[in-house]
Amino acid sequence: MDDSPKFLILRHIEGNSLSHLAPVLDRHGVACVYRDAEALENTDWPDPAEYDGLMILGGYEHLPEIMKSARIRHEIEFIREMIDREKPVFGICLGAQLIAASLGAPVRKNPFSERGWYTLNLTEDGIKDPVLGPLGNPFLQFHWHEDTYDLPENAARLAYSETCPQQAFRYENHVYGVQFHPEIDKATILEWISQAKTLTEKETTDMLSVTATCLARQQEANRAMLDRFLNRCAGNR
Repeated sequence: MDDSPKFLILRHIEGNSLSHLAPVLDRHGVACVYRDAEALENTDWPDPAEYDGLMILGGYEHLPEIMKSARIRHEIEFIREMIDREKPVFGICLGAQLIAASLGAPVRKNPFSERGWYTLNLTEDGIKDPVLGPLGNPFLQFHWHEDTYDLPENAARLAYSETCPQQAFRYENHVYGVQFHPEIDKATILEWISQAKTLTEKETTDMLSVTATCLARQQEANRAMLDRFLNRCAGNR
């Protein structure tokens, strides 16, 4: 019988994946099971006992607009049960907002949209954090979001930007949420740019210029970040 740890990967965009981060889970012997959140019926959510961890990917949805929908309520309940069972949970962008909501924090529209590469700063807790701290201070990450969350009660704020004060948080030792996209690859950036209706020519040129010079380095740093998260949470699997 296969006793490899099994992580549920919840996605909100068809075909979305962990991309270059996937080999990190492979090295840890983690089997990844992808499920599309929108395809899950209200009574079709998996049993949290079946999984040893959870990663929640981003999406196009604006959580404040759909918070009362039955599907979102069930997703938030599922996330909270995984947290309460002390399973490793890692949320990206919308995933971080969903984790915050599961912990009782409001999610709302951010005063500024962040699309492209932004410099982030670590808080004092972030500098000391064993998962995010080694990213450096400041550090560069790719963003694509309009919404944000309030810091959940008893969570540690780890990072912020000039235009969004909530960029990463830790809850207890096994739950992390990041507003940026550590899984990003060039193909996805090009796809999102092609779908964007309000990007200026200069914004697009600047985004692609930074991508050309920084993407490979940031991907390497983010793979190391996920490796540290999995090492930190090994006892919770």
